[in-house]
Amino acid sequence: MVAIAGLAALLAGCAGTGDTGVVAGGGGAVTGVTGNERGGRIPNGINDVPAATAAAQSHCAQFKKRAIFTEMKTASEGGLIAFECR
Repeated sequence: MVAIAGLAALLAGCAGTGDTGVVAGGGGAVTGVTGNERGGRIPNGINDVPAATAAAQSHCAQFKKRAIFTEMKTASEGGLIAFECR
């Protein structure tokens, strides 16, 4: 019985590691988060910085790291937010 419970917990952890790329925030949702264990990019993230922050932190948390923003473009420049996972 303990082995089954342990296996269920392990599988549940694996199911939660996928990055959906959608995080709700104060002004809507941030979509299209892309990246890897080193960092990523959030297109148009400048439109909802709190949601972009949550999306970046969620992405990096998969790798037991925290997100650090390294680039923020204005809305007129496309609104891209880039981040590193450290």
